[in-house]
Amino acid sequence: MIDELFQSMKNVALAGVGAVAIAGEAVANMATDLVHKGEEVVEKAKQANEELRRKQAPDAADLAEQASKLTPEQREQLIAQLQEMDQVTVEHIDADGAVVPEDPTEAEAPTEPANPEEPGDV
Repeated sequence: MIDELFQSMKNVALAGVGAVAIAGEAVANMATDLVHKGEEVVEKAKQANEELRRKQAPDAADLAEQASKLTPEQREQLIAQLQEMDQVTVEHIDADGAVVPEDPTEAEAPTEPANPEEPGDV
């Protein structure tokens, strides 16, 4: 009877060890599967995003077709807006990408302290 009890306890302990081992393997496999699935989803999302960009980007033929449908007044407005965009792009953006005001007096002059310290005023 004691031998049977001992054998039963031993079996329970071994079953617990086996369960932990199987769970560990399952977690490792699941982690690997999740990583692969995540990579697949990211790749599919990149492809869908790229396809959407291609579909959304109008080509020159589409723009020309749309422009041909405009009234003369609408075309004049469009031309004025495009010229304004070109002017801002070329004339009002410096090499660092900062907007340069048309009137140089609009630029803020660096402010100096009211009483600058002189080297001899220590």
